[in-house]
Amino acid sequence: MQQDGRRPFQLVYHGQFDDSRPSNNLPVTGRDIRLAIECVLSGQPVSSNQKPSVGCSIKWHPQTVQ
Repeated sequence: MQQDGRRPFQLVYHGQFDDSRPSNNLPVTGRDIRLAIECVLSGQPVSSNQKPSVGCSIKWHPQTVQ
C-alpha cells in the first residue's frame, strides 16, 4: 500500500473492462470494472476472481510518477 501523505492507496482491481473483444461482437458494457467500482463505493471487498485485461499495458515513467 502506498501513501501520498493524506491517505493510503491500495490497488483493488486489475482486470478487464468487460467481456467484449473486437472479434466476438459482444457489446461494450464495462460490466467487470463497474462491479469493482460499485464494491469500492459501497465498502464491500472486490472479488479476487478477475479476468486479465487484453491489450497494451500502461507504462509509467519514473520521472512522471509523484
